[in-house]
Amino acid sequence: MFQSNIWISSQFSRSDEGKEVEKTVLNATFWKKVMYVLKSAEPIMEVLQKVNTGESPSMPYIYNDIYRAKVAIKSFHGDDVRKYGPFWSVIDDHWNLLIHHPLYVAAYFLNPSYRYRPHFCGGRRNNDDWLISNSYWFLN
Repeated sequence: MFQSNIWISSQFSRSDEGKEVEKTVLNATFWKKVMYVLKSAEPIMEVLQKVNTGESPSMPYIYNDIYRAKVAIKSFHGDDVRKYGPFWSVIDDHWNLLIHHPLYVAAYFLNPSYRYRPHFCGGRRNNDDWLISNSYWFLN
């Protein structure tokens, strides 16, 4: 793009901002960071695409998909909380603000199609398991 005659002849190629954009886009480190963010956000983007389709899955399915996306992000970062933590924070902040409700947690927790799976998140008791803490709060 920056080698094309259209770019070279444009006024932006001669401006300070245009030169800075060209320098950034042609930098290999920039593209490595872009790939890092894309790989990190891919699991949650898949959930958002599923929710955005016309089939509108029920909340227990969305809870399960969000949980699986968070696990995938954590796995991608090698369980290093310094790396996956910022991504989880963004997910949790939006989730708690827009979607989270104890009734949905209970619907997920009590759904037999999830409850009896070997990797059901209700079977664990770690501090970062937001579904469990919310399920116990609702069920008690």
